[in-house]
Amino acid sequence: MLGSPKQRSLVDGQSKEGAWKKAVELLSSVLDKAGELGLTICLEPLSPVETDFINTVAEGMQMVRQINHPNLKIHLDVKAMCSEATPVPDIIRSVRGENIGHFHVNDSNLYGPGMGDVDYGPIAEAIKDVGWDKWLSVEVFKYDPDPETIARASIEYLRSYF
Repeated sequence: MLGSPKQRSLVDGQSKEGAWKKAVELLSSVLDKAGELGLTICLEPLSPVETDFINTVAEGMQMVRQINHPNLKIHLDVKAMCSEATPVPDIIRSVRGENIGHFHVNDSNLYGPGMGDVDYGPIAEAIKDVGWDKWLSVEVFKYDPDPETIARASIEYLRSYF
């Protein structure tokens, strides 16, 4: 995953265009080796609150399409997509399933799915519509009451849709 917000924030004085060019060059230079090792690099767009580079799925997909390598995919994250103006199901449907490499399910309140205001009914339908039939990874940033309770509740909630 290439998702950590600080590892890709713009350096002082760097333009987005310059950063984009460097990112394309860097990713392009490692993707063949990643393939030899059986690895896929997944680019995770994050909200502008977290980073200032690649903030939307459209931007992430622009890079994926520009590089056009089978070992570069998009990493979708529900919490991050909630920061976009476009509804999350529409964002998901804008990406073909074969372009998705990883999928985080969570809530915009930093808890697991079903523990906040995000309606997963339409999201689940969109996930099915694009043909994503691989793992959904629960990613949380708040752990109360405890991790096991959050994991069990998240799984139970997701099973009601999948």
